[in-house]
Formats: sequence, C-alpha cells, structure tokens
Amino acid sequence: MKKRTILLLFLICLSFSLFSEERITQDKGYPNRNFKVYVKTMIPYSRDLEVELPWDENDILNLAADPYLRPYNALTDKEGEIIYEDMTEVVLTFRSEMGDIYNCSGLRLFRRKFELVIPDFPVIVNNWDEANIDYPLQLYWSPVEKTAYPGEIISLILNLRYTENLEFPESITMKKPPQGTLEQVDLPGSIEPYELQDKTVYTYPLESWYFSSGEAGKLTIPGGSVEIMGLARSIPTLEIDILPLPEEVRKSGAVGDLSLITHISQDKAVQGEIVTLTIRIEGTGNFPYLNFPEVSSEGFGLINTDEKEELLPTEGGYTGFREITYRFQAGRDSVGQISCEPYFWFNPVKDELQSYPGDTYDMNITGQGGLEEDLFELLSPSLVEWVIFKEFSQGPLMWVLLLPGLIYFLISLFSLNDKSKSSLFLLLALPFILSMAGGGERKELIKEAQHLYDEGALEECRQIYNTLLEDKQWSAYYFNLAVLDYYGGDIVESEIYFRKGLLALPGDRNFTTGIGKVEELADLKDQYMVNWLISRWSLQLILILMLNLFLVALSFYLKRKELSQLLIMSSLFFLSLITAGGLVLMDSLNERPQAIVESGGAQLYRIPEESALTWLNLPQGTSLRLVAEQQGFYFIKTGYGLEGWIETGKIVPLGSE
Repeated sequence: MKKRTILLLFLICLSFSLFSEERITQDKGYPNRNFKVYVKTMIPYSRDLEVELPWDENDILNLAADPYLRPYNALTDKEGEIIYEDMTEVVLTFRSEMGDIYNCSGLRLFRRKFELVIPDFPVIVNNWDEANIDYPLQLYWSPVEKTAYPGEIISLILNLRYTENLEFPESITMKKPPQGTLEQVDLPGSIEPYELQDKTVYTYPLESWYFSSGEAGKLTIPGGSVEIMGLARSIPTLEIDILPLPEEVRKSGAVGDLSLITHISQDKAVQGEIVTLTIRIEGTGNFPYLNFPEVSSEGFGLINTDEKEELLPTEGGYTGFREITYRFQAGRDSVGQISCEPYFWFNPVKDELQSYPGDTYDMNITGQGGLEEDLFELLSPSLVEWVIFKEFSQGPLMWVLLLPGLIYFLISLFSLNDKSKSSLFLLLALPFILSMAGGGERKELIKEAQHLYDEGALEECRQIYNTLLEDKQWSAYYFNLAVLDYYGGDIVESEIYFRKGLLALPGDRNFTTGIGKVEELADLKDQYMVNWLISRWSLQLILILMLNLFLVALSFYLKRKELSQLLIMSSLFFLSLITAGGLVLMDSLNERPQAIVESGGAQLYRIPEESALTWLNLPQGTSLRLVAEQQGFYFIKTGYGLEGWIETGKIVPLGSE
C-alpha cells in the first residue's frame, strides 16, 4: 500500500512538470478601467486546485477582484492518442491608475502538498490615446542626484522606453525653472534593447540638458512636454535639494573637480613692453558660469584680454578648460606689479573646499622700450588753435554763416558801391571770429599745459585738458589727451580719445595715424574705420563751388529783373541751410563707430540674457556700431561682421565724454 501511494505521488508530480507550459494573454488595458489577464496552463483541471497571487497591492496597479480558476479544452497527447482534455486557466482582474508595463509576481497553483509556480509576467496598461501601438510610451529621467550645490552642473537626460521603433520627437519643450539656468546640450546616451512578449522594445535618450541652480533651497524642475509618434506626453518633474555653498565660493561661483594655474610671460620689462598674464582653469565643472579671479596692476596699463576655451559636455558637467590672457603695457614707473587674487571653488566629488592662494608678480621696469618719445608729439598751442579752426571750418555752422556773405559779396561786385563792398568783409570774417571766440583764456590754459608736459607733469597736464573738454569738446583736446594716455601706459584709453577726435575730423591724418599705431601696439585688428571715398573737406568745397557758380549765374538774371537785395540775401541764406542739411545727412549715412569696448573687454551674447552662454570675448578697444538697445544690452555690429548683444556698462560711447 505504501509503495502504491509513493508511486501515485510521483506520477502527480510528473504530470505537473510535464504540463507546466503557460500561455498568457490579456484584454486591452486602460487606466481606471478593469481588465482581465488570462493564464492558460497545461495542468489538468481539478476543483481542489487553488491559486495564490503573491502580489503587493499598491495605488498604481492592484487586483480588482479575486483570481479564479476555470477549465478550458486543450488538445493533449495521451498514450500516443490526441484527445481534448480540460486544462486549468487562471483569470486575474486588474485595475491601474496610469499607463505603464507592470511586473506581476509569479502565480502559485497548489493542491495539498504539491504546487506549480508560474514565473513573473508583464501586465500592460496603455494610455487612452495608444490604441494603435502595442506598448505604452513612457518618459523618465536618467538617475539624478537628489542633492546638489549652487552652480553645480546637474545632467538631465530624458529617455523614452517601451517603443518598438527609434523615433525622433516632433517637439520637446522644457519649462524654465524658477531660478537657475537650463541649457540644452548633447550628452552621451545609449540605446538599450530588450525582449518583451517575444518582441524587441527600446529605451533611448530623446534630449539632454544641463541645469545649474543659482541659490540654495528646495527646488522643483517643472518638466515640460514632448510630441512623438503623434502623441503628446508630459515630462516628469524633478525634486532636488540645493545645499548651500561655503561663503568663500560665492564670488567665484566655481563648482567642480577643478585646478587653476597662472603664468607670467617674464619677470622684468622695459617701458612700453607688453607683458602677458595667463590664468587657466581646467577639469570638470560649471565652466560657463564661473568667474575668473580678479587681476590688478600697478605701473602697467591693461591693453586687452583674450579668452579661449575647449569644453566637452559630459554627464558630470563640462570637461576641458577655460583660459584668459591679460595683456599689460609697462608704463614709466621704475617698479611694476601684477597681482592675481586668491580663488576658491567647491569640489563636490571630494566634498571639500579647494583654493588657489593667489600670486603677486613684482618686476623692475627699465627706461628703454616701446614708449618712444618721438612716436607722438603733443599739439603745441598754435597747432591746437589751427586744429580748432579746421574742425570749425568743416562744420555745417561755418558754411551756414559763410555762404550768404560769400555769394552776396560776388553779387555785390556787379551791383554795389565800394563802401558797400568793404562792409561785406565783416560778414565774411564772422565765421572766423566765432571760431576764435573765448580764445584768450583757452590759449593761456593750453600754454600752461604745454609747460607742464615739457616738465614731465603728465597728470597735471591731463587735468587741464579735461577742464578744457568740459567747456568745449574740440578734437584737438582729444588728440592731446590720447598722447598723454599713451605715454601714461593706458593704450585703450588712448585709442578711445583718438577715435573721438576722428569723429569730429573724419579722415584726418593725425588721428588715423594715431589709431593705427596704438592698434598695432595693442594687437587690435579689423576695427571700424571711417571710410570716405572723398573727405568731408573736399566734399564741402565741391558743393560750395557748385552752389557759388549757380548763384553767381542767378545773380545776373536777378539783376536784370531788378529784384531787391533783401530777397536775394534771403534766398541765398535759405539755400545755404539746405546745403548744410545735406552735409549733415551725408555724414549720418556713413557707417562710423559709435562706441568702443571699455577696459577689461566685453562678452558677446547671442541673446540679451546674462544667463545665456557667451559667444566670444570682444577685446578692449574694439569699436562698435550700436543697432538697438534692450533690457540693459546693446545689439552691436563690429567692423569684421560680428553681431550680437553686449551689456551696456561694457562700452564707452564715442559721441560724448
């Protein structure tokens, strides 16, 4: 009897193992609707079979009813004969609040001491708009650290999974976080295929961003939307805890696994020689958002800065380097100094504050070098007066005053007596008298400035010319200030004054020569130059000559008609106003520089936002045309075709002091 029982138990176990193949199907599942999953086994149906589902119910997917068993007919091979036999089918009822693919833990069928475990299987819940595809599309972020520091780069990679085809999205929109910067970048990602219900589905990255927070606190990145395969999907939000940075790092804003080195081109200099200081930051971190350490100098004039970078987006942030080079010119002091202040950054990899102690470079400045005494000469008092007259003579006011008297004088040769003719010389001399108005006090100040210059008191000389500028902005004053700044070692300021003078006297050789020399020294190329096919002086002479010839001819005609001299004078004055207006219009149509980049250079942005990535660095002395103004930025154009936005505080207008 015991042997028979053991044999029977063996046969039952054998039958469970032989008929353990399952076939799983399900109704189309949608959120918030009951649907059934059918598990057909090759276990002979019996009323004393029981089923257990080791399923941890939750709010996303749960059982809507108890599972139950029912028989179904299946073909079986019994002792070589194919017959129908009742097998066991398990019916499960589920309900889900959202579309996804869920893993259902294995079923357990058992009868007394014997059991059959059915492996895990997927339960598919499509969203309501996914009736034409087999699997629900799901967006999710690659794993993101839940804590970060202000300024630290947080890599956001948006992935799509459960797709049978690799599709490009029609559009992706990310909402702007309440604070910080969000920048679209190309981060590395991988396509991951895997098998699901005898099909291959994929997970792959759709888009990636860098996020950098501006301040500490709880932060929610608000997500956005994606349109793909004709479907609209919401990008999930992210919760990140932004930890406070050490106080020392707030000035630099530098966060990452970084290192900083500096290099000075030489340890001594001669007057006028160019000395370069290079600061290089390299590693992995928030390169676009960090600030370089401040640099100061004594006995040197800052000419310009040049910045370059090589950065590659990686999941840990930008990897590469940023480098800035300062170009200084040695002045007339015997001792000079260039200093780079201490610099701090936070390394989240090592979770520690790191620093660069700063450097101070002292060097002797000898008296032979690029500041040649005869490169420029200060305009003498007599030359200053000549340049003032030349500038006045080229202005429209000069010809408004001169033309009526000149033409009236020509007409008077044929119609007035000698006494009337001699009185007209006063009218002709009026422009010259006006150009020299106030010349007494001015001449005394200019002579005093010349005396101070000859004695080497450049700063006192400069103060006198600044005082003169407050009264009247003559180009001669700008020229002398440019010379004084050149010998004082401030090349950029020297060029600014040369350019301001050139605006008043376009094409003047003194100013174009001065600009060419300081640009050569400062290595500033392809700037906006004042380009005239003919000079304003020549153009005015041609226009005046043509008008004179016309009005002389007209005077003969008017004389025969016996028109009054008052009418003739009024007509001439009106025509001279038209001539002056034409000169002003032609002057405005020429593209001339309107501003120049101030000391320290300026970052060029593609859009007028401080948080935007900078395009490149415009060096000091770069001349610009101002096209538009918006939100503290100018839209500018350079002489070599670059266009973009720069901050308004980074330029010096050339039209006024």
